[in-house]
Amino acid sequence: MIKFKVLLIAAVLFLSACGELPLDGQVSNPSVKPTLGSLAGNNTPSQVETYLLNKINTLRQNGQSCQGKFYASSNAVEWNIALAGAAKTHVKDVLAMHAEGTINVRTKAPPHVGSDGKRVDSRAQSQGYVFKTIAENLASSSNASPNTDKVLASWLSSSQGHCEVLVRADLEDIGLYFENGVWAAVFGESR
Repeated sequence: MIKFKVLLIAAVLFLSACGELPLDGQVSNPSVKPTLGSLAGNNTPSQVETYLLNKINTLRQNGQSCQGKFYASSNAVEWNIALAGAAKTHVKDVLAMHAEGTINVRTKAPPHVGSDGKRVDSRAQSQGYVFKTIAENLASSSNASPNTDKVLASWLSSSQGHCEVLVRADLEDIGLYFENGVWAAVFGESR
């Protein structure tokens, strides 16, 4: 049996970090329970997602120190529709849980576990992404804005692996999704 490496990470822009190491979720209407895998990823990133993607790729190109370890220059991550779908699915689910009062993403990190109990590996697989390694960074803002530079700064200063996920050379694909203050960044190394 082939083993999958799963890196699961979360951060909050309000800047409390989630210390959970997880594995899946979704919904646009808070009264409807999520159906895993039903949200397709965008073919191309939105303007705010493009901004964050460019910032991440600049970090990768220049190399980055994370918690005292230097990560050398690496290739840019490439937009992946399946990973974008996994990110979108989870953000929609997190927002639905927030709307129904299950969680408060304005004061706490978004959870890695979806309302259906699943994690990023299952979300990516349900989108058809076959991976060796999968990782997820999450963030939310207290005022529902993208706060892109602050999100990136919080991931870079995190002591829980967020920075490393941004610059690891083996992670080659990315899907991002932002809505109403909640970010999901899903990184993968395909098979």
